[in-house]
Amino acid sequence: MRRLGMLVVVLAACGTDGDGGCPDPALAGGDFFVADGTPGQYVVQAEQDGTILTAGFVIGVAAPTPPLPGEDFAFVAPARWLRLIIAAPGLATVQECYRGGTAAGACAELGPPTHGRLVGYRDGIQTVDVVLWTPSAPVEPVIDGCPLLFAGHVD
Repeated sequence: MRRLGMLVVVLAACGTDGDGGCPDPALAGGDFFVADGTPGQYVVQAEQDGTILTAGFVIGVAAPTPPLPGEDFAFVAPARWLRLIIAAPGLATVQECYRGGTAAGACAELGPPTHGRLVGYRDGIQTVDVVLWTPSAPVEPVIDGCPLLFAGHVD
């Protein structure tokens, strides 16, 4: 019975997301507001070291054909990649893999971007231009054997 109680405590502390109890990598990255709710077609670009990622979304208008991609991913250096995700209409999440990145999207240390620019356009007119950086804090719990995750946002 004591072992069962310890197992329950371990599972509660580590989570049960199906990845050996590691925190969900989707919690890592930097969040940037890129729209104020005005209807239109939005295109967001994240640039770092000459690599440009593009994703988009619509608010209150018909989606174009083909639809805008909701995510983009590219390596910026060996074992280092950048991912741009439209987390919700108006919110872009940018993840930078600092080390241990693979083509399948795995990463040993993942967090907000460390540098670059984020530019947003509504109907072709630039509406956002910010430095691609956020303060960050570790995603808890930090578990031995799991990727190190960091999250941040710009208010």
